Amino acid sequence: MTAASLFLAVAATCALAATGAGAAPFADPLAAAPAALKVSLTLPPGFGVLPGSAALHVQATNDQTGETVTASDGLAVLGAPGEMAEMELATPAAAELSRLETTVAAWRAGKANPVAQISVTFTPCRLRAGADPAGPIDMTLRLASGGPRFALVQPGTTLAGFLNATAPAIADCPS
Repeated sequence: MTAASLFLAVAATCALAATGAGAAPFADPLAAAPAALKVSLTLPPGFGVLPGSAALHVQATNDQTGETVTASDGLAVLGAPGEMAEMELATPAAAELSRLETTVAAWRAGKANPVAQISVTFTPCRLRAGADPAGPIDMTLRLASGGPRFALVQPGTTLAGFLNATAPAIADCPS
């Protein structure tokens, strides 16, 4: 199975500032409730996400010691397969992300400022023949229900560009 990924580097000490009027709350990807995380993915017409192929990967590094901790959790697509996929952690109660967050909290108690890398991997599949991977994709991460969405791909990124030239042909989605 071929998976495409893109990394979003996030300085956990600065956190991700939420947008909006008034006093903006901070959204911290290293302290988010695993059950609340949502990844939204929009693919070009005619493509979907191969069931069972999507995952959220988080790596945090302690800026004082260089220690690194990682988490990898499967993502489940909500609803019917299609060009637009809303995904959540498949097993939030047993998420590796919870273990990572516990470690990060201990680092912070010791005055460390951890830095994180967040990536989402998935394998696209064709929903219909002739679908063109040259179309744009959009991928966002939301840390809490109703919270702001943070872009995980640059505007104008195409599915073909995201997969890169070494990716094999995209297979048909299972029926």
